[in-house]
Amino acid sequence: MPSLSRRPLNDLYIYNGVDLIHYNNVILDTHDIRKGMIRIGYWPMKAHNKTRIASSGTIIFHGDCDVWGGCIVEGHGTLEFGDDVRLGESCKIMCNRHITFQDHVTVGYETTFMDTDFHYTINTETLTVHRNTGEIVVGEGSWISSNCKVMKGSHLPKNSVVAGGCLVNLDYSGEAEAQVFVGTPAKPVKGNTRRIFNVRIEDKLNRYFSQHPDEKTYTLETGDLDSLCYDHFFRNR
Repeated sequence: MPSLSRRPLNDLYIYNGVDLIHYNNVILDTHDIRKGMIRIGYWPMKAHNKTRIASSGTIIFHGDCDVWGGCIVEGHGTLEFGDDVRLGESCKIMCNRHITFQDHVTVGYETTFMDTDFHYTINTETLTVHRNTGEIVVGEGSWISSNCKVMKGSHLPKNSVVAGGCLVNLDYSGEAEAQVFVGTPAKPVKGNTRRIFNVRIEDKLNRYFSQHPDEKTYTLETGDLDSLCYDHFFRNR
């Protein structure tokens, strides 16, 4: 039988249009457990299909998480969501080994994560066959835009920004933090850049640029960049 560690399923909000085809083991690994901290199938505005969960592995939630409408989660590996994680509509996760979204991560719509090739290839000269799975790690504070593909063995550093349509298929853990990645395959092209997730700061910036249509920049003042970027991650919590 499926099991949920620590608390019953009423800590999860399951919205209309969600098919729980099967799930094996769901773990809430956090000291701050609240009703509705995890929302599955929320906000299906851009989704064309139902949200579907078909996992025979383990799904671990370490904090607040939104999986928006039309997403597909399948596989038999271990899937981990850190605190403050949001997957946009129609994302696909195929997890046969281990995929980790660290804290404060947002993913745009129609992005795919695959830690497996599903099949094997052979070198016709050496007869060598390589493993067809590889762990994926999305570093803390990262923002992956829409229509990206994140493949096996990928590791994004902290506060990465991945432009729309990128192919992420390498271990970038040796790269500096807070860089923008562009292309297929993705390459770092710009440093000292990170996403502001704080909706209160976003609202402030929207008001400023709306009231000053000729201004191109605004300089924020803060003594704590992490708080500026990470606080108030979800608008309605």
